[in-house]
Amino acid sequence: MYYNKNMKKGIIVSISILSVILLSGCSSGSSTGSSPSSSDSAGSVWKSIDGGESWNSIVKTNNNGNIASVNILSIAIDSTNSQIIFLGTEKDGMFKSTNGGDEWVKNNLALGRVYGLAIDSKNDQIIYAGGIFGKRGKIFKSENGGDEWNEIYSEPADGTLISSLEISKIDTNILYVGTNEGMIFKTADGGATWKNLSKTGGPVVEITFDPMNDSAIYFGIFNEGIIRTKDQGKSFENLNDILKKNGFDAKVNSIAIDQQKSGVVYVGLDKGMLRGTEYGNKWEAVNILETSKKFPIKAISINPQNSNEIIYNSAQALYKSVDGGINWATNQMLSGKIVEIIKYDPTDTKTMFLGLRKM
Repeated sequence: MYYNKNMKKGIIVSISILSVILLSGCSSGSSTGSSPSSSDSAGSVWKSIDGGESWNSIVKTNNNGNIASVNILSIAIDSTNSQIIFLGTEKDGMFKSTNGGDEWVKNNLALGRVYGLAIDSKNDQIIYAGGIFGKRGKIFKSENGGDEWNEIYSEPADGTLISSLEISKIDTNILYVGTNEGMIFKTADGGATWKNLSKTGGPVVEITFDPMNDSAIYFGIFNEGIIRTKDQGKSFENLNDILKKNGFDAKVNSIAIDQQKSGVVYVGLDKGMLRGTEYGNKWEAVNILETSKKFPIKAISINPQNSNEIIYNSAQALYKSVDGGINWATNQMLSGKIVEIIKYDPTDTKTMFLGLRKM
């Protein structure tokens, strides 16, 4: 997940503050589906195998324990073998499953807090993880499926953390990285060398590639807006002015890309959801249910095989449309946590995962 986000310029955000903030329509709708029972309500990871109609908590570990109490910050699913899943947590490092989440094993990654995870789509043995080691931002790389890790990047001093990272699916040597202090940088050689790209005004919490044009990348700046490059980071454009010109609030909380249509992006706001076309040059409001506009849209996901299927969360409910956002089904989430991440299984889109964290 997470990004070239809205530009919160000049604000220095401490690790403790970011920990909190990152935790942190007149449509016809029908209520459907079921959530885990109250005994599962503290669960940190939920799974659906019927397209979101019902959900089960999947928190069992290999040592007869569980990860129900952890806070999930990131999820990465192997695109060639979706039984392999990695979880990045707020305080407990990384967990890995090799059986679709039926059982989790604690990984030996040195990072305690893992904000960014990315798996090389052409070589699933290569994995990147970014976050905090002690109080310092670092990035680690594995070349054997997560069994061993090597540090490939470190911040020079405590206080700055790696808040997001994403890998190109076209040229998998290219990795973009964002920090809580608004810096965007990249590597074009798998982490051997790095180059500064841009300084934004707030934590870079999400980075998303256009599916058919990896020169076009969107970066979400927490609670501020979106910046975009169309030339692999040689230049950047602030999309906030376009949003505001169209009468939209630029306080962006989440970003999702349509994997079937180039140039189409969705953003979750403090109040509502927008759909951008022409790489964010044109915007329209998505007609989500009116009551869900009262709460920030923290997570959005688009079915990678069906552009008309959209799912998002608002407060403690999930909303799903199968007709491009005209009608919505609702699903109450029986948990004291909020949904931080919504992920489709890339090979079987009836299977979906939720990552949760405390409010």
